[in-house]
Amino acid sequence: MAVPSLCALALSTIWPIGTIAAQVKKDEVPTGNPFQKDKVDKAIDKAVRFLGSKQQSDGSIADRGNQSTMTSLAVMSMAAVGNQPVHPTTEGRVMRKGLDYVLREDRQDDHGYFGNRDGGRMYGHGIITLMLCEMLGMGLDEEQDQRIRKRSQKAIDLILRSQKVPKSASHQGGWRYSPDSRDADLSVTIWQLMSLRSAKNS
Repeated sequence: MAVPSLCALALSTIWPIGTIAAQVKKDEVPTGNPFQKDKVDKAIDKAVRFLGSKQQSDGSIADRGNQSTMTSLAVMSMAAVGNQPVHPTTEGRVMRKGLDYVLREDRQDDHGYFGNRDGGRMYGHGIITLMLCEMLGMGLDEEQDQRIRKRSQKAIDLILRSQKVPKSASHQGGWRYSPDSRDADLSVTIWQLMSLRSAKNS
């Protein structure tokens, strides 16, 4: 029958694997820590230290303006490699100070908009909002968590209001440089969508 022949063929092809494996000398098996840092890990560590070195006395992490936006990108970068504001490390301290800076009353206007004070417009607003939504529940304490929730909710509300501004059919549903823009831009829209998704997940 064909089936037994196929089975025999399959067995004959995999049978040598066990034999070959048995012949591997013990001293040829890799030893040591399989999680030892490689060049990529070391480069990331160096980049994180660089971000920390750019932190100003007020907690912002920037060197050429758009302080809230740049600080938010830096905080998200640190979080992406496993750091948290609650960690008793240099990175944790940098994140705490960065969060406190973004959460200051003067960084967000009465309408919930981050883009005016920072100068980052809706680009910056989306980035800052995304960072805050990602940090929900990760604050240093309950007080900071409540501030994160309050600021992010106001920011999300502004994003939703901005989407409702009348636009032409080809721009409907998107966002552009200011909350009252009557056209849309794909790159600005992406940041708002990521913020909304993060808020939904949190």
